[in-house]
Amino acid sequence: MRDWIRLTKTLEHGTTKTTKSGFGGFGGNEPIVSFNKINEQMILNQIIQKTIAEGSILYQCESSDQANSWCAILKQKLPDDREVCVIRKCELNTFTLHIS
Repeated sequence: MRDWIRLTKTLEHGTTKTTKSGFGGFGGNEPIVSFNKINEQMILNQIIQKTIAEGSILYQCESSDQANSWCAILKQKLPDDREVCVIRKCELNTFTLHIS
């Protein structure tokens, strides 16, 4: 799960800066594309898929505003037997409901 979170956080932090020549194995001034809105939807879809597959996940957002916003979106998109809440101000906790 940590690898998945690390991967999405890497994608989430795309910028519009250019790389320096030879920096990190990249040559020239190649632009790094910003994926903010497209990537946001991709991350939300991955959170939903992982929650369904694994039963629960934790995802650390960049801010409490982002966590609250994404929580509201996920509440609408998650299946009826799954739920989401914000913990520690900026982490999303998705989980499976067990009603007895």
